[in-house]
Amino acid sequence: MRSKLLLVLGLGIFLATTVQAQEAVTPATTPALSDFDSLGGNSDLLEKAKAIQGSSRVEIIQNRIVQRSKRWELSPEYTQTLGGDSYVRTEGFSLNAHYHLNPRWSVGGKYTYHTNSLTKEGKNLINDSSAGGTGIIPAVDYAKQSSQFLVNWYPVYGKVAFLDQGVTQFDMYASLGGGQIETLSGRKSTYSAGAGVGFWWNSKWTTRFEVRYQNFQAKDYQESKLMNWTVAGLQMGYLL
Repeated sequence: MRSKLLLVLGLGIFLATTVQAQEAVTPATTPALSDFDSLGGNSDLLEKAKAIQGSSRVEIIQNRIVQRSKRWELSPEYTQTLGGDSYVRTEGFSLNAHYHLNPRWSVGGKYTYHTNSLTKEGKNLINDSSAGGTGIIPAVDYAKQSSQFLVNWYPVYGKVAFLDQGVTQFDMYASLGGGQIETLSGRKSTYSAGAGVGFWWNSKWTTRFEVRYQNFQAKDYQESKLMNWTVAGLQMGYLL
């Protein structure tokens, strides 16, 4: 009888202790759980969650930094000619005007003033006195000036960061041109095709590096020959 009484008493103490523990825990845990369950409705907690940032920062720029549509670009250019006549080195000072129809296409024109100087081979030919005691002046149909109509296509677009100071936009492009060139013997047709890369530093300033093939008919004494140029150019431009 006494053992049964002790068993009932112990069971009652255990149940009472369990109920008190549950009552002590429930008030402390319920608000926290409800906050997490209603995170979208708890504006304070949601703002704190948004404020948490990792140790690294990643920038993703999807749109073009510089918008060129319906804008003019004026670009002075310096050119160096490779190939062509072996006796003459030709340089050029150009002014380009590009009208950007949209980010993919532009049309415009190029005027170039050409300067010429003798190469080492040309100077040696003039100074050669082995033939009759006098040198030979090479017959060179050198270029004076030229003008072309241009069409540019920009199929490749990207961005590059310089020393973490900012993001610069660039386009790789192809170019076709056609027009007139004036040489010592007169005016002729000229055509060009090339490729380049343009950097758009900001909404105003640009830089282009370009290499193109250009040809025209030149006279060698009384015969005509096709003159083939490889022209490398550097442009510094301004967007209007």
